[in-house]
Amino acid sequence: MTYTITLPNVTRESATAVERAWAPDLTYQPIQAGHFMAEEKPTEIATFITGLAARHA
Repeated sequence: MTYTITLPNVTRESATAVERAWAPDLTYQPIQAGHFMAEEKPTEIATFITGLAARHA
C-alpha cells in the first residue's frame, strides 16, 4: 500500500518564520549532512550547541 501526502510549498524562510513565533531568538544554521548529523558532522554540531549554551548561560 502506498500513501501520498501533499504538503504546501514550504521554504526554509517560511518554516523559520513559523518557528520564530515560538522562539523569537531562533538561530538557523544549515549543515550539509544526512539524517545522523551528530555522527557525520560532530565538530560542527558541537560548535553550534556550545554557541547556543554560551548565549543562554
